[in-house]
Order: sequence, then C-alpha cells, then structure tokens
Amino acid sequence: MRNSLSSAFVSSASAWIVEKTKPLLAEVNALGIYVGVGNEVATIDLITWCLSEGKAVYCPRVHGNTMDFYPISCLNDLKRGTYGLLEPIGNQPCQPSVMACMVMPLVGFNEACQRIGQGKGYYDKYLKQCSCMKLGLAYECQKAEFTNEAHDIDVDMIITEQHIYPRVK
Repeated sequence: MRNSLSSAFVSSASAWIVEKTKPLLAEVNALGIYVGVGNEVATIDLITWCLSEGKAVYCPRVHGNTMDFYPISCLNDLKRGTYGLLEPIGNQPCQPSVMACMVMPLVGFNEACQRIGQGKGYYDKYLKQCSCMKLGLAYECQKAEFTNEAHDIDVDMIITEQHIYPRVK
C-alpha cells in the first residue's frame, strides 16, 4: 500500500510526521534513525534538525544478516550502500546502550504498537541489545489488523500524519 502513494502525499505527510516527532525528541541526546528511501516516511529533515540541535545521530548499515549504527555529523557522512540505501561511512559502530531513542520505518502497524518490518528482522535483532525509546514512523494507510510473531519487538509509539499512537502498557 505504501508503494502506491504519490510523491506529493509522501512529501506532505512526511513533513507533518517530522513536525510531530520533533517535540518527542526534544530531551533525547542520542538516537538511532533510519534514512528514508522510496515511499518510506522521509527522515532527512528530521536528521538535519537533530544534528542542528546538537544531538548524537546514528544511522544503520547492514552487514549480511545484521545491522549496526554508525555516527554521522552531517548528511555528507552518508553514501549508497546495501539495498541502495544511504548508509553512514564511519568505521566505528556505536554501542547499542548509547542510544536513548530508535526511530524506525514500518511496513505496517496496529494500534497496539506492534509493527511489521521488512521481514529480515534487522531491527528486532538490534533492539534486543538496547533499552531505548522506540518510535515508529508510518502513514495512516499502513494501519492494519494482525498479530505479531513472538520474536517481534513492539514500539513505544507510532507517529503518522493523522495520529500519535502510544503503546498501552
């Protein structure tokens, strides 16, 4: 469903989502964040804002079946890598415990803050190593009814262009 969205919608909805996300990150000093591609929620403006606010920003890079996060200090620290994604060029991954928040893309979600990822489990594996706030960014049209699998890690909050869904604990 996300792939059928127009570029105008993606641009407009992403801008709304970024503006809703900024206040949630106000007190966060170090975060992991994906670099949006295709019709994912665009995160370049959010990354730029985080850097301008002096936050430590870490972006993912895939290595086979695993993913690590590397620091960036500007957008020039990103280059095309695995799957054509923009990935950090750094050589020293951060320790998962450094991040206070993880901002991740979603293929689908439900109101219980369960998520559907791309299917390779990169975030599920990584998040088992850290105890940070987990934010999912998605479009409202990605909301679906499903039951997640035992290995799936829920997010604490999902931000769409229409709503903010907090996980009820």
